[in-house]
Amino acid sequence: MRVRELGEADNAILAEATLLNLNWVGDRFAHVVVNANSAFAHYARLLPSRGDFGFVAEDEGGSSNDAGASWLGVVWVLYLPGAEPGFGFVAESVAELSICVQPGVRGRGLGRRLLQTALAGAVDRGHRQLSLSVEEGNPARGLYASVGFVDAPVPAAPGTMIWTA
Repeated sequence: MRVRELGEADNAILAEATLLNLNWVGDRFAHVVVNANSAFAHYARLLPSRGDFGFVAEDEGGSSNDAGASWLGVVWVLYLPGAEPGFGFVAESVAELSICVQPGVRGRGLGRRLLQTALAGAVDRGHRQLSLSVEEGNPARGLYASVGFVDAPVPAAPGTMIWTA
């Protein structure tokens, strides 16, 4: 496995990861919904020009995983504007983190490794805070808490967590 930086050419990975994130608890959304719904579509578009960045873990052998993709996990950080906020929006100055690990490789430490890589990347880029959104009951909440994410204060939406460097 290798971990590399995401680029604008990786938007298909982000669309697939966003769909997996939306369907973490079962098939709730169809693939066409990601790009058709503006609340989801902005998660499938990396814009380095606004400060967005991320990392993808890939199978070095190029073989597919259980889901048929060569990517194993991905973490990305987006600066979404207040006019187009994400589910974990806190402020325009706080980027929002998303992470997805393919179902067939979960529970092996890849999510933690990607999360730590993203947090180090945030510090290197001068980020003081990141936010994320996690639905109630999602077991990933424990991972986020273990690396320092805490519940965001009200008026943030329920499930919003914040990490401070």
